[in-house]
Amino acid sequence: MNKIELLAPAGNMECLIAAINNGADAVYLGGKKFGARAFSNNFNDEEMVEAIKLAHKNNVKVYVTVNTIIFNEEIEDVINYLKFLYYNHVDAVLMQDIGLINLTRKVLPNLEIHISTQAHNHNEEAIKYFKELGCTRVVFDRESTLEEIKSVNVDIEKEVFVYGALCISYSGNCLFSYLFNGRSANRGMCSQMCRMKYSLEQDNKIIDKGYLLSTKDLNTIDHIKELLSSGISSLKIEGRMKSKEYVAVVVRLYRKIIDSYLNNNEIIITDKDREDLLKTFNREFTDGFLFNQDNIINKKTPNHQGITIGKIIDVDKKYIKIKLSKDVHQEDAIRIKELDKGLYLNTLLNSKEMYVNSLTKGDIMLLPNKYEASKDIINTEIVKTIDYLLNKELEEVPSKKLPIDMSFTAHKDKEIELTIKEQDHIIKVNGPIPEQAKTHAIIEDDIKSKLSKLGNTNYYLNNLTIDIDNDLFINLKDLNEIRRVGI
Repeated sequence: MNKIELLAPAGNMECLIAAINNGADAVYLGGKKFGARAFSNNFNDEEMVEAIKLAHKNNVKVYVTVNTIIFNEEIEDVINYLKFLYYNHVDAVLMQDIGLINLTRKVLPNLEIHISTQAHNHNEEAIKYFKELGCTRVVFDRESTLEEIKSVNVDIEKEVFVYGALCISYSGNCLFSYLFNGRSANRGMCSQMCRMKYSLEQDNKIIDKGYLLSTKDLNTIDHIKELLSSGISSLKIEGRMKSKEYVAVVVRLYRKIIDSYLNNNEIIITDKDREDLLKTFNREFTDGFLFNQDNIINKKTPNHQGITIGKIIDVDKKYIKIKLSKDVHQEDAIRIKELDKGLYLNTLLNSKEMYVNSLTKGDIMLLPNKYEASKDIINTEIVKTIDYLLNKELEEVPSKKLPIDMSFTAHKDKEIELTIKEQDHIIKVNGPIPEQAKTHAIIEDDIKSKLSKLGNTNYYLNNLTIDIDNDLFINLKDLNEIRRVGI
């Protein structure tokens, strides 16, 4: 089975680092202009160069969104931006504007182009056309089923959203935001009209109300086997406006289950894995159109729902009393669902009105009743929306380290030489000519000790070969120096 790419969102540098350290094969991100997420932090030109270098140093590909519809007066600007990306070695750009794709093929014929989901990619004829334009990958719309995607018989890479927010409308064809307030989704300025409250009327009577167009979040962790055997090239996680914790948790879990299946033909998803997803962000989960799920709407709330941690058992003027069904920790964030009020637990009170650092399942938590809540909220739920311990755990994930091989040679009357190989990259560093040993000759253990000290670099030593003549003296400072120069 060919390697399947895990593609992560990066709305800012922190999210990029989280994606890299938790196992993404590639990231997609946007610049300050021409991207379909204008209200994400995005990357200015200097940050973009830094992002590309950091990702490539960690063998992670970078795809940049240039996927808005382009106005005539912007053509010179966008072509200059594409040249900037190309000459800084971006791996691909995402586009939807057919005119810009044609122009880019002429100006920058070697720049790889992926067809953005904004182009509403769902049928074979359109995808054949994009292939003829020289595009190498198509990002399928989120309305397509897996069977429909598999049936497209075009020699082109297939990229599919497997996690995150869904769109209630046809990808790239939603004009609701533009018609309502002049903010076009195809210019990166969607005002998310689908996340607002509506009422449904029939015969002048309201028959339903709530967030009637707000979708649940896509979650395909229980369908990894089908996805990996479908011919899809890239599994894409939505979320360029989400937090670094969201990126870390989702990427980490998909990396784990993809590798587990490919290496051991088994998938293990723990209760903690599922809870971590709920804690970082969820609007409830669905298998989505991808797996023919009809129930994709969550009309109760368009926001992060967190995870239920207890119920209110009593209310008086001083406290809201909560019976916990899960542990809580000081600095967690919670929401009182019935009141739609959220707060950080900067302090935590137990049933004896004592300040504590944590409480466990079955304990009673006292919450100061600053909302003047009544007993009407008894038996309603409390949810946790931020988990302090989980976020602390994510911060402690070490930076991704890459394997390198070293070869050291030292021969009489020749400069010492250190060769460092990292995948296809080879660096050679020379040092001084060794002297004939008068008392103590250098030994291999001394060389290994100095060359393997990689400290806080992005590398770990995979293999070291040493070829030296007998009875040579090499200053240990020289070994440190050639290692430092090479790394």
